Amino acid sequence: MGVEREPGATTACSTPRANHSSKRVRHIVTAAEGVACIASIVASVRVKIFQDIVCPWCYIGKSRFDDALSILRQERPNLQVDITFGPYQLDPTAPTKDPRPVVEAYAAKFGGPEKAKEILQRVTDAAGQAGLEMNMDIAKRANTRVAHRLLLACPSEVSPTLLDALYRAYFVEGKDISDQSTLRVIANQSGMNRELVDAVLDGELMDEEFDAYIRTAQDIGVTAVPTFVFADQWAVPGAQDPEFFLRVFNKIADA
Repeated sequence: MGVEREPGATTACSTPRANHSSKRVRHIVTAAEGVACIASIVASVRVKIFQDIVCPWCYIGKSRFDDALSILRQERPNLQVDITFGPYQLDPTAPTKDPRPVVEAYAAKFGGPEKAKEILQRVTDAAGQAGLEMNMDIAKRANTRVAHRLLLACPSEVSPTLLDALYRAYFVEGKDISDQSTLRVIANQSGMNRELVDAVLDGELMDEEFDAYIRTAQDIGVTAVPTFVFADQWAVPGAQDPEFFLRVFNKIADA
């Protein structure tokens, strides 16, 4: 289970320690003014978003990032943005069956019902400000490994739709996103190829790839989500405002 960390990030309850002197991510961006210039004309920007489906700040952060993309596409229609979603598990030990209500899980972790209510209300308010619905009173804490494998197998043109549907299932509808029948319906309705869905849910497709992504996150020093990695070099942690993301994009594009 995670604990909240400003600005709008959630840390893992049990993240294996690793040497975080990253060889792949050279800068952690804490202010857009700190983004270094790339010595070339940039026609496209790669963004890898490390997230967990049960992370409220990831849900909020993706919405803010999407808002930034909408503005960016109007201001820079020729700039291509390639997005991939990297898996991260806040609680790898979360149950794969009979998930626990989030309210109970937070109360046990954070010192009782009142503290849990305070934390959940804070993220619910932040979601509302972003125009998102969030019903944490019915959310079920579940293991996200299989859902992440679906996202990894999903074509890039479908993965944003699938991720949005998974977020909605968890945060709005109170569905068990570790349940395979639930995941099958969500993936099929999102437009994912049925054979791919079956290969994930009935087999081991993307199992090794999932583990590799988790190791990558550890290697580059990701300890909280969401974390947005730009051009394999600059990491932006937290659910930043759209204006912040725009400044990062513009700094890279104008280099």
